[in-house]
Amino acid sequence: MFSKKILAAASVFSKLISGSGVFIVTGYFISPESLGRLAVFVAYSTLMCLVTDYGLQNPALREISIDNNKAASIFNKYTLFRIFLFLPVFALTLGVFLATGTLHTTDLVFFSCLAVASLFSSHGDFAQIYFRGIGKYATEAWISIISGVLHLVLVGLVAYEFKEVEYIGMAILGSKLFYLAASVIAAKRYDRVFSWSLQDVRDTAASFFSDLKRLKYYAGDSVVTASFAQLDIIFVSHFFGMHFSGVYQVGAKVTQISLAVVQVFSATYIPSISNNLHGKQRNEAEASRNLRSATIELFIVGVVFALGMVFILPYILHAVFGTKYEEGNILFVGFGMAVIARCLAAPFGIALIALDKPKVRLIGQLIVSGTYSLLAVLLFPTFGFAAASTVMAISLWTALAFYSSCTYRASPSLMKNAFLPHRS
Repeated sequence: MFSKKILAAASVFSKLISGSGVFIVTGYFISPESLGRLAVFVAYSTLMCLVTDYGLQNPALREISIDNNKAASIFNKYTLFRIFLFLPVFALTLGVFLATGTLHTTDLVFFSCLAVASLFSSHGDFAQIYFRGIGKYATEAWISIISGVLHLVLVGLVAYEFKEVEYIGMAILGSKLFYLAASVIAAKRYDRVFSWSLQDVRDTAASFFSDLKRLKYYAGDSVVTASFAQLDIIFVSHFFGMHFSGVYQVGAKVTQISLAVVQVFSATYIPSISNNLHGKQRNEAEASRNLRSATIELFIVGVVFALGMVFILPYILHAVFGTKYEEGNILFVGFGMAVIARCLAAPFGIALIALDKPKVRLIGQLIVSGTYSLLAVLLFPTFGFAAASTVMAISLWTALAFYSSCTYRASPSLMKNAFLPHRS
């Protein structure tokens, strides 16, 4: 388990460092207003791809982990389903953005680069689910590291040379194309993945609408979860403008390191707990031990990250940016509390996936997103920019309360064995 965590950490952190590093590097070379524009358009392009993802990563990882012998067929079916879903979703979403004025025609090329880059990235991420499900964590790690370095270097050089977000968007597109191509080539070395017969296409088309219905709660969970990750920047840009969006984004990007840690634990504990609960050799006691270990480890990680954000991060940002983003220093206590809540809620979210309870996760995400939206509307006009991270923290503590209680309701024995003392 430890070696898997190390390799999963290498994969996730390489993506995080390259992604956050791109915003830090571009923030150094362009104005806060331009950085805010880039952040908002990245948020919109990410939202565009969410429906195409349809939440398939979690059920695919769960099913592949339970039965490795069917890994290629499971992966191919889900991938073909994503391809069927993409074209109508892309056309519809782009039309809605243009019709509502969310996207102007002058920004069409820039936004299209970011949207296609997000699509390439999501398919590359889904390809790596196959490696994770069959235990090839090293392959996933190498692809992520090499692609991450290329992403950071290419975008950084373009930002340094041109200092225009349009060129930066093209660089992001090129690096994500490389990531997808590398993932596809590596996956095909292990089995007949990304290969379909005419009968496969017919079967997927015939079951398309029934699969839409069967997977709707996973889709809803994924869309709302990822939307929540973009919700804060959209509200901040609406209430405080592009300048404060850029200031907020620098701190928010750093806090996403905690989300990367959560992804590391998800990558290792979802397969193990799923197999413990549903595999050929069921072992609920081992599942409880894994849940307890994940909770303790993530609590420690959350506290360490929170302390670092409050006491160390402001000095690092000052050393890198000077006074350019100092207005964001008032946010770090709230961000720290948000990190602790996110880390504590994660093990229960993992357990709900292993228990195949996507509907519960969806309801939880709707509650959290609704809490954030309501508090933002109520508090931002009164308390201003200083309330931005506090609203995030309250929302994530709400998530912790909901997920832990629902995990207990779904499997009381799993929770009792994990957290209650055993009588001899």
